[in-house]
Amino acid sequence: MFTRVKKKKVKGITFRSMFESEVCKKLMDNKIFFEYETLTIPFSVPESYHTYVPDVVLGNGIIIEIKGQLTLANRDKHLYIQRQLPKLDIRFVLQNSKSKLYKGSKTTYAQWLDKHNFLWADKVIPQEWIDERPKEEPDRLFIKRKSKPYKYRSLKLQAKRIWSFSKMLFDGLLKLPGLLLLGLLMSVILLTLTIVKFVTLLVDSSVSLKKLILIEKG
Repeated sequence: MFTRVKKKKVKGITFRSMFESEVCKKLMDNKIFFEYETLTIPFSVPESYHTYVPDVVLGNGIIIEIKGQLTLANRDKHLYIQRQLPKLDIRFVLQNSKSKLYKGSKTTYAQWLDKHNFLWADKVIPQEWIDERPKEEPDRLFIKRKSKPYKYRSLKLQAKRIWSFSKMLFDGLLKLPGLLLLGLLMSVILLTLTIVKFVTLLVDSSVSLKKLILIEKG
């Protein structure tokens, strides 16, 4: 029976599951640079061509798959990719590493991943993965998508929303002559808050970029 997955939107990004949103929100809260579903990786199943979109790509190039369930289709896909693109560093964050592969199976998700030399963690992305030095990026292993990393999408989106709200409030108050002065005052305050918010987000983005550049240079 097909189960509909509930999507979750956090800070301008729509995640495919609640578990993905929980894992990635921790990265956001800690201002850690990452990209969500920005790569398309081609791979082949015998007699056919496919592409795969990773969940998260950390600033150091490590690919993270966030899995509540490790289905047969997922397992087969990652074995194909592992054989065809062995230089890709794909790791897993599991909702429950002790879950069995299927009903009646004695093998857990963790045991299967260990058997096939995949690194994995429970619940959250380990700090040591985030702190790892960047690896040399293999050429032509993936196709970069046009969507931007979390920080830049968030910056533009939040500034746009604040400005739209300020303009809407100002336009509404202008229609009430007795509240014109109040409208002007509120608009000035909101415009100031918009500028402050925009600058704050810009500084945060600059700090993240500087950290990434320092890691790459190191």
